[in-house]
Amino acid sequence: LSRRAGVSHAAPTYHFGDKRGLFTALAAEGFRMLHQRTSQALNRPNALIETGRCYVEFALDHPGHFAVMFDVSLLNADDPDYQRERGIAFEVLYEAIRRATRVRDDTELAAQTLAAWLAVHGVATLWLSGNLPYERDSSLVAGAFTELAPALSRIAQVSARQAAQLRSTARSG
Repeated sequence: LSRRAGVSHAAPTYHFGDKRGLFTALAAEGFRMLHQRTSQALNRPNALIETGRCYVEFALDHPGHFAVMFDVSLLNADDPDYQRERGIAFEVLYEAIRRATRVRDDTELAAQTLAAWLAVHGVATLWLSGNLPYERDSSLVAGAFTELAPALSRIAQVSARQAAQLRSTARSG
């Protein structure tokens, strides 16, 4: 890295401290790039799906950053820059959920945001690892989301119905 950056071998250690410091800075930069991209989708009428699309496109366009951002074993989780940028990136997702569902209850908002993150992060991770029937090309994401959205909606409806049945059974049991 030092050679590619045109700096001395000791410069990264001086600037970042150690490998964790370097990865933490890369993760903070990745979250900054992510929220810059996803926040643009918030003003669109279909902000929720657009935010998800931007998330997956980011992962495909920046796989190195994406991998480091979510590998907490590499990071200094208490780093203030990392915490700030990660927090802003997740606030964009919270806001997309808030606008799409109009939910006001914090517990429900957190649950819906986690579910949305599970979906888009899963798509991104599966796509990056070659486990989806799409080429590793971010220009294909919009079409894939158009294809997958109806199926995801149906699955969510069935899951919600089954979860309600389980809760009802647990209360009466």
